[in-house]
Amino acid sequence: MTKVRVDQIGYELTRVRVDLAAFTVPHTTEKETTLLGFTFPKKSVIRANLYSAHMDPKYWEEPHVFNPDRFLKDEKLIRNPAYMPFGIGPRKFVANRMAELIQFVTFSNLVRRVSFEKEDPNETHTFQPVYEQITLRPGPD
Repeated sequence: MTKVRVDQIGYELTRVRVDLAAFTVPHTTEKETTLLGFTFPKKSVIRANLYSAHMDPKYWEEPHVFNPDRFLKDEKLIRNPAYMPFGIGPRKFVANRMAELIQFVTFSNLVRRVSFEKEDPNETHTFQPVYEQITLRPGPD
């Protein structure tokens, strides 16, 4: 398994697992701002909805299907601009690179030590959310 493949799987895991943080940290408008026809007064609190960004069919083909290949183009790793598991702007999760490295090392060790088998193609899973307070997680099948 290559580093690119491990990264693809890691990106897809963080895309579908928005239960870690369903929303970004709060941001505040410095002045009255109009965006997409909506006007936000000065000092409005804005939070990006990560679930919406990661599951929007405008940005992701079949967003509820686990598909690490969506992060690969011409054998190179790519990132969709809608992919933001660690938030946005200057206040995004400060240790995002460290979190990606930990995820890479953990998954690499799993691949090295555990035997994986392809599941039954007739088995289905959903990433439709179960809402629990402010976090989300995949629903039971």
